[in-house]
Amino acid sequence: METKDAAGTTDAIATMVDSETKDATSVKDAKEVGDASETIDGTDIEDTAEGEPGESLGYDEEGGMDMPNRLLVIWKNLAVGGIVAGWRNRAAALSRHGIRTHFLFFHDRGGRSLLKGVAPYAIVKDEKEAARRIRNRKYGCIVVIDSRQAFSLVAASGYRGPLVVESRVSVADYVGRELREMAGLRPTCIVAASAYQKSLVSGILRNTPAVKVIPNTVDTRRFRPLPASRVPADITPPRAKGKKIIVWIGRVSREKNWELFLEVAKATAKRRDDVFFWLIGGGVNRKEMRKLRRQIRKMDLSKRYFSWRREMFPYRQMPKVYAAVAQSGGALLSTSSHESFGNVFIEAMACGCPVVAPKHTAIPEIIEDDRTGLLYRPGDRRHAMRQLRKIMDRKEKRERLIREALQDVRQKYGIRGKYTRMYVDLIRKLMTAKTAAVSEIGKTGENGDVPLLLTEE
Repeated sequence: METKDAAGTTDAIATMVDSETKDATSVKDAKEVGDASETIDGTDIEDTAEGEPGESLGYDEEGGMDMPNRLLVIWKNLAVGGIVAGWRNRAAALSRHGIRTHFLFFHDRGGRSLLKGVAPYAIVKDEKEAARRIRNRKYGCIVVIDSRQAFSLVAASGYRGPLVVESRVSVADYVGRELREMAGLRPTCIVAASAYQKSLVSGILRNTPAVKVIPNTVDTRRFRPLPASRVPADITPPRAKGKKIIVWIGRVSREKNWELFLEVAKATAKRRDDVFFWLIGGGVNRKEMRKLRRQIRKMDLSKRYFSWRREMFPYRQMPKVYAAVAQSGGALLSTSSHESFGNVFIEAMACGCPVVAPKHTAIPEIIEDDRTGLLYRPGDRRHAMRQLRKIMDRKEKRERLIREALQDVRQKYGIRGKYTRMYVDLIRKLMTAKTAAVSEIGKTGENGDVPLLLTEE
């Protein structure tokens, strides 16, 4: 039976990976530490996440705290998604180099589990209080992920140190709205997760500092192939048992183009009965969620071959989800119309789960067609279905794609890979560069970077 063959292949890969990573953190046995959180509303909650019992996230009212080795990251949403997941991995890597990362968010979107036991974070309720605390704390560097609200907060704090702006949103008009209004701030440099994203930013902004391309990373100690014995039998929908699972994972939003996934599911079910389509994801856009629900009913998608899980799995459970899909003989199918990067791709690849995705925006930078995954013409349902059939029905091709993807993701995107080292090096150099007009950090190199412009402290 083909499903058993797929499981056997995954078990073999899992055994190989385990032999190479004896010091890897087990998904099942990973140590969970207390929730290192606070709410900036006038009351501090103690941070015990980093092995320093009783250390407070509070501030010295009489003069502040000098924190040259501490990095602050500010973004809108504490959500289960690629941005927070990527920064989770960076925070872990930075900590090994003596740099502690703190996070500020404006909204809690259910992503607390990603930072649990990794780094302290705060949910901003009072922006004036948050600005005052940033000012008193004197961080060694601040990273702002493209958000006008975050820019305003940093400007209000009077912060004058190194400032990194990350551009992550892949929709061009939205990027423009966010980055054109930086509240008078002059960033030290701008970081993009892909060459595609860099081209968007460079086309929108003029006279900007360096735009450095540093892709996201994945914790390959946690996200790795698992043997069948490590995957609970009930992690997938009951009706998916014995079938090849095609999974869609992400935020339910227009740019994710979930309609195409439904179309592929409906058309495939007319041709074969050994496939199950599984959509995992919700979101804060209630209108889009209602639209998805209506479309499922309208298309009469049967529970025999389709299931929608409205909540994301806890982050620590995701390797088991990818493993279950891989062992079924299935794949991850992306239908996104825009991607600045896409952490779901490298997570799946790291777990031995093959990927089928559209050939546009940043995706071809991550997935090399017919080597580390399969790409299809954007919006082309028939082509997507043909690529899925290759993944499901051609055993040798499937095994080759899994092996190549696993090797690629470990070398490039792993927690000790080259892109993690690039970001660590950037932050370390910015923190040690006290005053300069032009830094040597960003000299023209392989990415065509121009010198970074530094602000005086």
